[in-house]
Amino acid sequence: MKIRVEYHRGAGSIVNEPNLKQDYEEILSSLDEIRESELLDYFLKQKQDEKAAGKKNYRKSISDALNFFIRENLENQGWQKEPKIFKNPDYEAGAWRLDFAKNDICVEVAFNHREAVPHNMLKAVLSTEGNDMLEKEYISQIGVIITATKELKKTGNFDNAAGTFDDYVELLKPYSFFIRCPMIIIGLEGLETFYIDKKTKLPVRSTSQ
Repeated sequence: MKIRVEYHRGAGSIVNEPNLKQDYEEILSSLDEIRESELLDYFLKQKQDEKAAGKKNYRKSISDALNFFIRENLENQGWQKEPKIFKNPDYEAGAWRLDFAKNDICVEVAFNHREAVPHNMLKAVLSTEGNDMLEKEYISQIGVIITATKELKKTGNFDNAAGTFDDYVELLKPYSFFIRCPMIIIGLEGLETFYIDKKTKLPVRSTSQ
């Protein structure tokens, strides 16, 4: 898939350091390898499964498909899924876990509600900084957030309340005091070969193809 990238606190240069470069390139390749035909097939299979189970037509967006292929591609390259930030068992819930991590990079895949945008960003901060009250389970040097652009939100029929690339970028300035770690925001661009119809919740081939 095509992407849009925003760098924070020198992340564009830092990510080329020897301990980060290869792992960051794995993230980029994991996104580049996703094909729209795969997303479409996965979405249609979900539709078939819900119909066979007698469920209503509730599957509306390609977010599950994107999560599946990002997870599969990263795990195939040795990325750890859902590592804990803190060792304390009181902080083992999903809110205190990263989506993926490898060596010095942590990754959040964020297609959820825009209200979660600040916390998604701060999870990367929590993983990069020391904590006097809680012993760390995982420590990273740089955070990467993968999210949808406005175009993908529209063509992929994401919920109206879903956060986007622009929401994350907009918060970088007012939150700069808190986001002191290098951070990279990656926005997945809109679908080109099909889109999900808002009313029918079914895929439609793009006329330009």
